[in-house]
Amino acid sequence: EPIAVIGMAVRLPGAADLSAFWEMVKAGERGIEHFDAPDGIVGARSQMDGLLAFDPDHFGIGRQEARLMDPQQRHLLMSCSDALAHAGIGDPSRPRVGLIAGAGESTYFQAMLREADPARLPDGFRLALHHEKDFLATKAAYHLGLTGPAFTAQAACASSLVAVHLAAALLRQGDADVMLAGGVLVDMELTDGYRYRPQHIFSVDGHCRAFSDDASGTIGASGVGVVVLKPLARARRDGDTVYSVITGSAVNNDGSDKLSYSAPSLQGQREVIRSALRRAGRSGADLGYVEAHGTGTRLGDPVEVGALRQAFGVAESGRTALASVKSQIGHLGAAAGVVGLVRAVLSVHHGFIPPHADFHAFNPQIGPDPVPFYIPTRARPWPADRDRVAAVSSFGIGGTNAHVVLEADGPGMEPGESTGPSAATVPCLVLSNSSEAGLRADATRIADYLTARPEEYGKVLRHLQAGRPARRHRIAAVCPDAGAAVEWLRSDWTSYDTATTAVAIPLPATIPATDRSAEDLAAAWPAGRRIDWPTGPAQAPWDFPAPAFDLADYDFVRAAESAEGTGPVDVAGPRRLPEADWLRQPHWVRL
Repeated sequence: EPIAVIGMAVRLPGAADLSAFWEMVKAGERGIEHFDAPDGIVGARSQMDGLLAFDPDHFGIGRQEARLMDPQQRHLLMSCSDALAHAGIGDPSRPRVGLIAGAGESTYFQAMLREADPARLPDGFRLALHHEKDFLATKAAYHLGLTGPAFTAQAACASSLVAVHLAAALLRQGDADVMLAGGVLVDMELTDGYRYRPQHIFSVDGHCRAFSDDASGTIGASGVGVVVLKPLARARRDGDTVYSVITGSAVNNDGSDKLSYSAPSLQGQREVIRSALRRAGRSGADLGYVEAHGTGTRLGDPVEVGALRQAFGVAESGRTALASVKSQIGHLGAAAGVVGLVRAVLSVHHGFIPPHADFHAFNPQIGPDPVPFYIPTRARPWPADRDRVAAVSSFGIGGTNAHVVLEADGPGMEPGESTGPSAATVPCLVLSNSSEAGLRADATRIADYLTARPEEYGKVLRHLQAGRPARRHRIAAVCPDAGAAVEWLRSDWTSYDTATTAVAIPLPATIPATDRSAEDLAAAWPAGRRIDWPTGPAQAPWDFPAPAFDLADYDFVRAAESAEGTGPVDVAGPRRLPEADWLRQPHWVRL
């Protein structure tokens, strides 16, 4: 059964969200920064902004717990929230939503063991809950209220694409209605550059020139990516925007038929590609673009191209584009596969072949014309006479290989552009957020978006009503068109009153939106009333900004910092900690 991609979220070097990522991809720009470094250190890094940033209050997490949490747990949680919003799933507890994800090594925990004040750390078991990969997916499931399968999948660099393969299988088996799949890598140690070592995968100059004759390896990167998956038949029935369709995928292992445990295997890669193509009902001649693993290593690149050529068996030169997101942002480890998938999904959806950065000429070990592949050095429209079919590869150290085939949905299936509220959409613009700062940031972002894209107002209106969770801080107004909405969103909100709009517990009475006027709904929403909006799709436009977080950096307390703050001994006895420092936060529920 085909699987639809109905939502996505990324946070990457040089791209804070999905829209910025696609702009970077199309322009062939790089998120890799270069800087002066001491002798022997390569002055390059590829880090997303806000490595330690988090909004614990948004998820009901205490400040002390936030400091203990591996940033990989934090960023996966926030990106899952973003992806659900992108898919228009306002209440993830209603459908059975599951999550499979992978993460990189927890260098934050390693630093904590070296540098933290032991007196400020909990016992080993409780500490493990905040850094062990076993709890990566279930921690997010707990805070988001997901009731489908939730577990971690670890296969080194192939982790997140393996997660996509497994998530699709669970959907076909009926174990979930919707699945999230993704990966994350946050490594603070990548910030100050690295030492080049011959025979390792990192390049001599901080560039990743995959498949090029001047390639010398890759560069480590921090980032996160999540996709939202649903069976295609259900997605069409529900009216979802289908960004692409996964028609086949496969996972295998190299076994021992290779040079060493960490070396790639041409046979292993060839067979996983053949299996995915067979399941998709496609041949190599059908594919217009391959999002390659593309590490830029002298051994890995020729093996990957050789495996693709043998699996495709196509003799026509220049037929299939070969590119890799690693040429733009480096190697995201456990998140690499899903970010490559997002790049391919957007390419299929928009009908553009993405460019490959830093390419000069093919590695001599690959050959000057490795038919049917060519390297696109600039973005170009997908050939009009070719189906939009692409594939994504991800290969992990240790021999786990994953390959996914995807294509555009059938013609005429995507909802058309809207010019205003539909007959079923009440012109009541509602916003909510877990903080006033987040609410005001949302208002600014949405006003900017509607100024540039007023034709999307109907879809935005519907999304804000039913495609996001109803949170504590709320405002609403009757806005018949995009112009009125922008004017109100940019106003001072003189009627905004924290005492009445920051509702701790929504009132139990539910108001059917179809039975009330827009004015009634605009008054009921800030008062915390539950509104039963009409059923139907509530996805945002693909480039609509995600809900804002009130971000701040949360780092563990180091022993040196703790010692500096030591003062006279308090002989009055123990005192109650401020609630913000509790490891558990109280949640009041009306029974």
